[in-house]
Amino acid sequence: MTNLTLTGTEVLQVLPQQANGQPAATTGQTTTAAIAALTSGQIGGDVLATNTSPFTITNTVSLLPITGLTVNLTNSATYQILCGIGVNCTGGAGVALSLGGTVTASSLNVAGIFNAQLGQYIAQTTALNSAIGTTSPVVFAELAGVIQTNAAGTLTINAGQQAANAASTTIQSLGFLDVTRIA
Repeated sequence: MTNLTLTGTEVLQVLPQQANGQPAATTGQTTTAAIAALTSGQIGGDVLATNTSPFTITNTVSLLPITGLTVNLTNSATYQILCGIGVNCTGGAGVALSLGGTVTASSLNVAGIFNAQLGQYIAQTTALNSAIGTTSPVVFAELAGVIQTNAAGTLTINAGQQAANAASTTIQSLGFLDVTRIA
């Protein structure tokens, strides 16, 4: 996949793609479906989202959606999930993350890798809205895994403190959520 930066003066032609990834025969016309996919953030099967503002959590283990880290998923599909989030927190409070939203899953397997100042902590979940995290002072967290949907809906990344603490846990801006349909 090639990343493009458009300034607003270019003409972009989107060609239909065959199942094998090769361009389909075309008359040079751009399809409405291709334009809809491009404008909704779906490029090459990926759905991309990012948060643009820091998100601070204090004194709660409640998991709250991170604004901007939400994507729409279809029913009866399998998606690969990759999420990266910068975190600023002290030991004691730490950070907890989960996948949530309105989507329902027939199967889910996600690993969380929490890069702390003193090492790495790895956790796994197989359920939506199930918190994984650490009380260590985390600087970066990753979520990676696969979800099989049985009903369409939104998929959100949620955050809270692993242990309620007066010290704040901040989710930094420019975290990302990259979801690719694989089946």
